[in-house]
Amino acid sequence: MKKYLLPILLAFLYCCGVGAISEEKPHAQEIPQKNEIAIKTPTSGVYPIEATSKHEYPREEDTLQASIAGYNYYFYTDGRIKEENTNAGTVKNFKVLNESIVERAYLHHLNGNLLVFYTDTDSEMAGSKVELLNRETGEVIYSNDIWGFNLGQPIIFGMKSYVTAIGFVGKLDLRTGKYDWKHHDLYDHQKDSFNSFDSVDVGESMVEFISLHHRNKTEDKVIVDDKTGKIIRIVK
Repeated sequence: MKKYLLPILLAFLYCCGVGAISEEKPHAQEIPQKNEIAIKTPTSGVYPIEATSKHEYPREEDTLQASIAGYNYYFYTDGRIKEENTNAGTVKNFKVLNESIVERAYLHHLNGNLLVFYTDTDSEMAGSKVELLNRETGEVIYSNDIWGFNLGQPIIFGMKSYVTAIGFVGKLDLRTGKYDWKHHDLYDHQKDSFNSFDSVDVGESMVEFISLHHRNKTEDKVIVDDKTGKIIRIVK
């Protein structure tokens, strides 16, 4: 009888051990992972404020106007910008590097500076620019071209911005004003595709630049790999 006691004891211990392990497994799976990565979603984007000729505060003639965080901005067609502090009543003046008439603009406060996207036109030719202005000194920190008119609504994610114009899409590094990537000559003269872009949808790995085709009532798209900058697909 004794010779059977050891195998029986070992079998008993094994069963107990397995039972203990099986009871611990569900508990272990409920422990949250410490290395979870936050997912970037389109809702985290910020849109610069469009400067328009219609605003609640008193209008100055021949200006585009915008209000940002307690500051009123008057953007004159000759490129001058007046900043009015609504609380302190102080005024500062800046100037962008335009060559003709400013007809469209978007403004944004970036780390205490003024980020400006605008279109410059002489009524025959037009182009757009992005510039960062030091709000203390008025100095233009950097300036770069956005190739084309029909400047679209930019969208900002952290220190990156996606910009559009007629037949043009690009991703800017707002720390330097240089492009991570850009694509020209997208306008289709036969189909009138990409005359302007209406929205930008930023996903996890891809960016969709969406152009509403008003003649065909469709959505034309330029889909770009956000990391490499290569065009994945064009839909039109």
